[in-house]
Amino acid sequence: MNLKSVIAAAATVGILSSCGEDPAQGPQAELQTPSTIPVQTVEWYLEHKAERDTMFKHCKNNPGELRDHPNCLNAREAHRKAHHRAMIKISEENLKALSSGRQ
Repeated sequence: MNLKSVIAAAATVGILSSCGEDPAQGPQAELQTPSTIPVQTVEWYLEHKAERDTMFKHCKNNPGELRDHPNCLNAREAHRKAHHRAMIKISEENLKALSSGRQ
């Protein structure tokens, strides 16, 4: 094998190895777990629905390990409060519709 063949082979191996999905850098790396991000407050999770929903689902999927993690507790509390607020809003809208229909 001459020098050009060795360089070509090394370049090919380098290119092909970069095409494979490295688990540390693939889609799983984008998944933020409770331990990989700073602890967020309940208020923060209330203001960031997508992050709240992601964290809530992640924590709900592994309650044995994550039930008492601060991000899980805060995301769960924010989820509860957001749900409660939504129910109050629906109730108020229904009450308004009923009262306007009676007049």
